[in-house]
This record gives sequence, structure tokens and C-alpha cells, in this order.
Amino acid sequence: MGPYVPPGQSPPFQVVDDLHHGALIIITAALGLVVSLVCLLIRLYVRLALSPPFAYDDYVLLGATVVAIAQSTLIFEAVSQGFGTSIGLLAQEQINRIQTLITISDILYLITVYVSKCCVVGIYLRLTPQKTHNRISWATLLLCTLWIIPSTLILAVNCEMNRPWKTSGGQCRNLVRKKKKKKLARWEFITAMDILTELILFALAVALLQGLFMPLKRKLQIGSAFLFRLPLIIFTIFHIYTLKGHYHSPDPTLSIVTSKIWSQVELNYALTACSVFCLRPFMAAVSTNYVAECGVGVGVCAAV
Repeated sequence: MGPYVPPGQSPPFQVVDDLHHGALIIITAALGLVVSLVCLLIRLYVRLALSPPFAYDDYVLLGATVVAIAQSTLIFEAVSQGFGTSIGLLAQEQINRIQTLITISDILYLITVYVSKCCVVGIYLRLTPQKTHNRISWATLLLCTLWIIPSTLILAVNCEMNRPWKTSGGQCRNLVRKKKKKKLARWEFITAMDILTELILFALAVALLQGLFMPLKRKLQIGSAFLFRLPLIIFTIFHIYTLKGHYHSPDPTLSIVTSKIWSQVELNYALTACSVFCLRPFMAAVSTNYVAECGVGVGVCAAV
């Protein structure tokens, strides 16, 4: 039964009650996407009006934003199909459609996070021409690539296109519990590698700054831009923690909402963090100190 609607008023777009949580996902995804797009527009303005020209990390970020838009669109469509609603109120056909949409959106979510890592590596490559740091940066990019390829495959390759919520019929009918455990183990692997690559990216920033001869205040200004990505680790941990509770729930289409909210937060924060490098404090520190260090220390000689 739907909510009571007084005469003369339209029904709500989404209901939030004990059996409907889809609106929470829509709000989180929509707000996150708006923030990501605003940050992208700021970066475009900086590149077009203040600090041209475009570089490859700008194009990489643009590509990541396009993928994020596609991912959010799939989330919105899944909610319109009943995602975030108690499974007892859904038909099996709806559940199958939702699971297909969620599987594809999960893959696009990982791709977006991966491309945001590529953007950071691109910034490293632009900051220093020193061969040692460039080799380490390329090695980090290779590690990230070796993470995303199996991660997308282990999410996509599953019985009947990842349908752990299936309750009747089909070849997976008697394997629901085992499938849930396997999929949780897959997400644990994905999360562990995600955190590892983020720590390596931050360690690269520390190594990059360590050999520079500049005041500590300037180093902190530059390092804070790279430090801005570290909260991604917290969001990732919250995502996997809430996901564990979902796989033990008898109402999976409702219990998974919290983990999806954290994944949307992580995705859009990853995009936002990539735009910090075009803000004035970072660019001022780069143009004032890094250019002066060209050929000295770690050899940074290119402004972001």
C-alpha cells in the first residue's frame, strides 16, 4: 500500500519508511554527482582561462566523470525498478533487472575509482621529469591496472550475471548462501587492493616532496592536495563493513542501501579530490617553488 496522499496533492517521488530506502540512494548519488560536476567545471575554467593548456590528466578526469554519470544513471534506474525496496514487495522479474543494473553499476563504480587513480598518476608524471619517479609512477599505474582488470572480471563472472538474491528457479537456487560468501570474499579482495593502491599513491607524494629544498609550509601546501585523497580509505572501509551485514540479511534489496550510499560517496569524492590540484594554494606552491627547483633535488619543473 502506498502512502496516504491528501486530496489535491501529488504523491511523493520516493517514500522513505521501513520498507523503502531508495530515496536515500537517489539523494546521495544526485548530490555527489552535482559536487563532482561543479568541481569539473572549476577545473575546466582554470584550464581554459587561468592556466592553459589541457594536459592528459585533465582528459583522464573528464573520462572518469563521464563514467560516473553513466554509473549514477544506472543507480537511478535501479531505484526506479525497486532497488531500496523490501524484497517482499518485489516480483522476481524486478529483482533480476535490479541485480543486472547493480552489477553493471558496480563495475562502472570501480572503473571510475581506477580512472581517478590514473589522474593522480598523470599529475605525478607532469610534476617531475626525473626518471626514477616516473618509473615508480608507471609501476603504480600498472599495479592499479592489475587491480581493476580482475576486480571487474570477478564481479561480472558469476552464475546468471550476479544474482545472489535469486530465491526460486534457475540453476543457482540451492547455492544462494554459498554465492553470498563468495561475493563477499571478492569484495574484500577488491577493497584490500583499493586501499593498498591509495596508500602507494600517497607514499609517492611523500617521496616526491622529500628531496625538495623548500620551506616546510610550502611542502605542506603541496602535500595537502595528495593528503586530500586519504579519506577515500575510510569510505572504502565503511563500504565493505556495511556490505558484510547485507550478505547476512534476509532482506537484501533493503539492507544493501547503506553500502551503496558509501560507494557513491567514495566514487564522487575520488573525482572531487582530483580537482584539488587546480586550486590556488597548490598551483601557487607549484609555480613558486617547483619551477625554481627544476634540475635540482627531485627535478620538478612543470606546473599543474
